[in-house]
Amino acid sequence: LKDPAVWNELARAKCEEVQKIHQFTNDELVLADILDMNLPIMAMSHCSAGWEMLPEMRANPYITKKAEYHSITDCKKITDREYARHHYMKCLLGINNAAADAAYLFARACLLDGGSRIGHFSECPFDLEVEGVL
Repeated sequence: LKDPAVWNELARAKCEEVQKIHQFTNDELVLADILDMNLPIMAMSHCSAGWEMLPEMRANPYITKKAEYHSITDCKKITDREYARHHYMKCLLGINNAAADAAYLFARACLLDGGSRIGHFSECPFDLEVEGVL
């Protein structure tokens, strides 16, 4: 986590892999569109997890329309492609951005219970706050 060059190289490889898999077109990579999808992505993530959408989000017609949210059981689930597009924009903004995002996400969460649950910070087998990395 302390070596930016390692994170940059990992990010460069992952960015190439993501584009190779998803073959995003220029029309799919408009920064304003991707920024506008931040909250709908969160809403679709909640849907996929079977969680209620936050009341503040339900009150916003743009979010409910993009997330096709009608109820906790009638909503659009997030796709791997949408997550990949969200991350790939950071690649286009510069490898340093993609690397910083990857390091941030790595530092704050881990998969637990055989990958069925996301743990945070001290729940993870590596506690970067205790180790003084964060």
